[in-house]
Amino acid sequence: MRRFAWFGFALCAAVFAGLTLRWRLAVTAALACFCVAACLLSLLLPRQRERAILLFLGLACGLGWSSTAVAAMDAATASLTRERVTVTATVTEDAVYTGGALRLTVRLNTGTLLRPGARLYIYGDALPAYAPGDVVEVSAQFRSTEPEEDFLTDSPASRGVFLTAAVSGAPNVVKRLPGWQFFPQTLRREATAAIQTLYGKTLAPFLSALLVGNRNELSSDVTLYTAMRRAGVAHIVAVSGMHVTFFASLLQMLFRRRRLCLAVSLPAIALFMAVTGFTPSVVRAGIMQLLLLLLPESGKCWDGVTALAVALTAILLVNPWAASSVGLQMSFAAAMGICLFSGRLQKRAMERLKVQNRVLRGVIRFFIANLAISLGALVFTLPLSVLYYDTVSLIGPVANLLLAPLICLLFSLGILSCALYAVFSPLGAALAAVAGVIGRLVLWLMRAMGSFRHSAVYTSNLLMALWLVLLYGGAGLFGLLHLRLRVLLILFAAAGVLLCLILLLTPRLHRAETLTAAVLDVGQGQCVVLRSDSATVMVDCGSSSGADAGGVAGRYLASVGEDRVDALVLTHYHADHTNGVEELLAMAEVTTLLVPVPAPEDTERYDKLLALAESNSVSVYTVSRTSYVAFGSSELVIYPPAGGLTENERCCSVLAREGEYELLMTGDMPDSEEKRLVETAHLPDIEVLIVGHHGSRTSACEELLDAVTPETAVISVGRDNPYGHPSEKTLDRLEERGITIYRTDLSGSVILRGT
Repeated sequence: MRRFAWFGFALCAAVFAGLTLRWRLAVTAALACFCVAACLLSLLLPRQRERAILLFLGLACGLGWSSTAVAAMDAATASLTRERVTVTATVTEDAVYTGGALRLTVRLNTGTLLRPGARLYIYGDALPAYAPGDVVEVSAQFRSTEPEEDFLTDSPASRGVFLTAAVSGAPNVVKRLPGWQFFPQTLRREATAAIQTLYGKTLAPFLSALLVGNRNELSSDVTLYTAMRRAGVAHIVAVSGMHVTFFASLLQMLFRRRRLCLAVSLPAIALFMAVTGFTPSVVRAGIMQLLLLLLPESGKCWDGVTALAVALTAILLVNPWAASSVGLQMSFAAAMGICLFSGRLQKRAMERLKVQNRVLRGVIRFFIANLAISLGALVFTLPLSVLYYDTVSLIGPVANLLLAPLICLLFSLGILSCALYAVFSPLGAALAAVAGVIGRLVLWLMRAMGSFRHSAVYTSNLLMALWLVLLYGGAGLFGLLHLRLRVLLILFAAAGVLLCLILLLTPRLHRAETLTAAVLDVGQGQCVVLRSDSATVMVDCGSSSGADAGGVAGRYLASVGEDRVDALVLTHYHADHTNGVEELLAMAEVTTLLVPVPAPEDTERYDKLLALAESNSVSVYTVSRTSYVAFGSSELVIYPPAGGLTENERCCSVLAREGEYELLMTGDMPDSEEKRLVETAHLPDIEVLIVGHHGSRTSACEELLDAVTPETAVISVGRDNPYGHPSEKTLDRLEERGITIYRTDLSGSVILRGT
């Protein structure tokens, strides 16, 4: 490891820590590090002294830089968030329709050196077609971005977006900047259009994500995206180091002469980074690839770890908030694992290869190299995957081994087909036809491998988390003690046997002997899982705060050994109660769907649910009268809506009971409907109330509380939600009656068991 690596990694670690600390504390820590470094000058041996100085100097610089950047950005955005302001802003990305609004990414013209990025959500009819380079005038009340705002992509701040605002009506375009300033965005738009023309509706979303990082259409295919995550290949469509390597390899294949290749590759890789949006993971890989090309020309040796330190340091000096990017963290972890372990694994495996046939030996070498890269990348990415996604893809190494060559070929053919299409369209279309065959094969393989029941396991299962710790502990001992490769194979075999035992035992250990309710933490939404004996019922599945409600539900089911839902009840059609259904259907088998009778304004959502149900062979029943559903040793009573004008008033309520244990869920009912429910339903005394409408002011009215006298109340609510839920008045009503209160924003998922 070279000198700069000590300094660079220390600086990066300090930047990451500095973003989680208050900046004044970070400055104090920076000064302390300088003092420690000075003391070490006189205490340590010469070699240790140099490393210690570099280490603590990096820590000090990182803490100082992050605290300065945070303070400067806070000062630049403070005036924009205090009150409604009118500012001009430059559009930096193509507009995207999302959630009924036009999302516009802009750079605010504040009159200072710092121009914070912002996302505008524009509501209105007949909105103009904004393009990068348009300067618009915006009047809005800005607020700081939340990490949950864009769940499927990196956090907004990691890409320089610090503010967001809702805008009613189209902002006026006051001028347009010269087009050459936004050439990468224009090229990306033209490439996306060419991909749509060449590959059609089936392949275009996947190819757009693969080639230029445009995932807008792919993210709407929840079934495919879920299969990719379960198969451990979701990184394929998150343009990153792998894609930069493919692109550089393609250039080297096209331009054989070293100097010519260098002259073409340097601007081409820089342009590729710009076209894909300068995402942190792409920039990391791009810088490393550029160093790999330039270092031999300067007579210096390539060192992967030092190059990684240089790339990461450069990224965080430009944008320290990139440290919060999950994509960058995963990219860094994969690169570090490959640099440290893949070469050694490949070398030790090839030393024991006794095959003499050159062709067969070459094929085996190819697969060993790919397997070594996959395993090396997993060493550090697997803990991050567990931390952020609670997921371990068991089929991931095999899936990556099979798909990596196909993806490399598909990427190369896709790039070439788009380039040729711009020059001579028939030739580009012919090449796209060949690429299309490979693309359809890749999609089929990803769907197939992601559909296996145990293609992925989830560490919310304590036994699974323990298995992972034991696996890493054994692998660590293998590395520290320099044991033979045979020992490592025995370790993996033992881990496989233990994993099979855990998968077999999990359903038995988590069997619900009595009625068990899990109010899952899905942010600002609701999802309640009811289990009794071997039967499972779910009430609602959605979230409005960006949380992955269907994924949360699917992972919980898997953690208790279930992969089937006997009945899914939707209390009404609001997105925060229904938008997780598609992903749930991709992760678990649902037998029956029960929904209220749709009003005319519910038709679009109802039709979408019907289409999902039909494509997944789910029976659908509309609840028009009080219905009874037996599951296990428990019973579900579903009360239909009593009428009403608003969607919340047209809400089912659900009573789950087993013996003397009852649990009531009222969806998003306002107090007027709660009173009507009390008058018409003859509700019993209950043990648990799932408070309606996330604890809003009109939920849990006095009449309902006095009628059912719950002992426990659970509020499913998102942290720091913009609605002020739960209401203080609602909390006061519950506390006055001595009701124990649990909140998912404070306690996470709440598990309740009947007696």
